[in-house]
Amino acid sequence: MGISNRETIGKALEYLCQGLYPYVEKEMQAVYNSDWLKKAASNLQNHQKKINRQADEILREDVGTLLNLVSKEWNKVFKDKLSQSDRSLIQELIEVRNLWAHQSTFLTNDTYRAIDSTIRLLRSISAPEAEDVEKLRQDLLRLLSQEEGRHEVRTVPVSPAEEDRIRQRLDEILKRIPFQNAYLLNQALTHTTYKYENPNTGEDNEQLEFLGDALLTFLSGDFLYQRNPDLREGKMTVLRSNLVDTHQLAKFAAKL
Repeated sequence: MGISNRETIGKALEYLCQGLYPYVEKEMQAVYNSDWLKKAASNLQNHQKKINRQADEILREDVGTLLNLVSKEWNKVFKDKLSQSDRSLIQELIEVRNLWAHQSTFLTNDTYRAIDSTIRLLRSISAPEAEDVEKLRQDLLRLLSQEEGRHEVRTVPVSPAEEDRIRQRLDEILKRIPFQNAYLLNQALTHTTYKYENPNTGEDNEQLEFLGDALLTFLSGDFLYQRNPDLREGKMTVLRSNLVDTHQLAKFAAKL
């Protein structure tokens, strides 16, 4: 019996914690020397400070605390070591970890996205645990392929006339959008599972999805800041997360 999506994300977060801790320890020591754990302890949340445990122990076991430490120490420690894309991954994975901790349900596509982001971050810091998470991704790809295969079996055949109507409608839509690069359009429409089953079809849309998500996150953050300049960072983060939620975006798209 296969493991659930939530269990898959839990395993990925465990690997992330194992790979991220040595990197954080090294970079924090480079700036704060032997006082780095004291600095890390000062960043713990109030409920964690009340627990009779050392900061080192908490960091080794709680990937959320580890990710938040990187976020809080970004300018002083990690800004020159990691990219802005890595910073976006960290914020994304903080949200994933929080959803996981609150027993949220994960769709398979959302799980794949979380796994992929975990791999990207681990590879950015040259952590060997990236390969362990890659195995989780391959298992998930097989599951996605099976799910789409079952969906295809249930699909009702489309008549030639209906297919022509759909193609004409698609052509009308594409004419209104000035695509200058047909290759990018093809890549944007190539799902990961299709690439998995057809390895010679060119790149899938994962990188473009990552770029689009980064732009969407930036634009949403700018929108919230411009409209609510007095809001605290934590509140704006929650509002931004709600804005870029998959279901919310689907509602926006339906209104276009």
